[in-house]
Amino acid sequence: MLTVNDGIRSQILEVDWHSICGSITSTQDIEDYGDYAIIDNFIEKIDELYEACIRYPSDARSKLAESSHLEFGEFKNGYKFPGIEQLLPSDYFNPLLFSCYKSFIECEFIPHDLDTNISDEGKYKFMQKLPRLSVVKGTLLHEGMIINQNADAPGLGNFDYQATLFLNDPPQGSGLGQYNLVFGDNRVSGIEDLLDIEDNDDKAEIGKWLNENAVCGQETVEYKHTIPDNHWDQTRFIPAQKNRLILHRGTTFQRYEYLGQGDLYMLNVYMNNPPKSQEFLEENQIESDADNY
Repeated sequence: MLTVNDGIRSQILEVDWHSICGSITSTQDIEDYGDYAIIDNFIEKIDELYEACIRYPSDARSKLAESSHLEFGEFKNGYKFPGIEQLLPSDYFNPLLFSCYKSFIECEFIPHDLDTNISDEGKYKFMQKLPRLSVVKGTLLHEGMIINQNADAPGLGNFDYQATLFLNDPPQGSGLGQYNLVFGDNRVSGIEDLLDIEDNDDKAEIGKWLNENAVCGQETVEYKHTIPDNHWDQTRFIPAQKNRLILHRGTTFQRYEYLGQGDLYMLNVYMNNPPKSQEFLEENQIESDADNY
């Protein structure tokens, strides 16, 4: 006999996250293009994942920005980037996170000396740590978004690696763009290139330009799709497609391309390099000691 519960439980959405996020297709179907990689039809239960994510709350930042824009024309409570954002509990997505991690290794974004974390022996212990190395976020780009000035410029991520899974049928012309910043003889694709610039005057000039043109200002504007400044050269455009996973380094210049019409809903996964296992460090230490004899 099943007892019907009409109390608080009936108001709480109970999701079998493990079943949904565990329905991953083979990561062997990865298409590696060097700067990025794609897995199409990534997850079997994409519609169930969409329904679960879309019912998770976001904060009120978008509404506050809209009200502030109408009254003051600026937003002082941090930065308002494009879209409504949902910070999702990374523990719910563990099987999906692990598949992303494996894919980052397969396309050689994550160094292969960390593949011990996906071995039968190390897998389960590592999966307990993986949510602490990751952030999962839902993002909805929609018509009439209010953003801070420059918030739609190509930018650098705060994590080593990034994956995007598109959850709905996207509007035409939307996708992910990767960019190079071009200043004279300098062509900069990300943080590593910036650090490699030897001429301090060039480095200062690029830094000054980025601060003025790629860092959010307090003034707010209604989102309009714009073509970036001449200093930006789009090197890649990866079209959005429902159930397409795009993987790339998070330390490169990128932005989501959205023409301003319709809804583009996606799951963003951000991940940092995990620390090397103690066994790996001890093994390397033994080899290093042996080389000294």
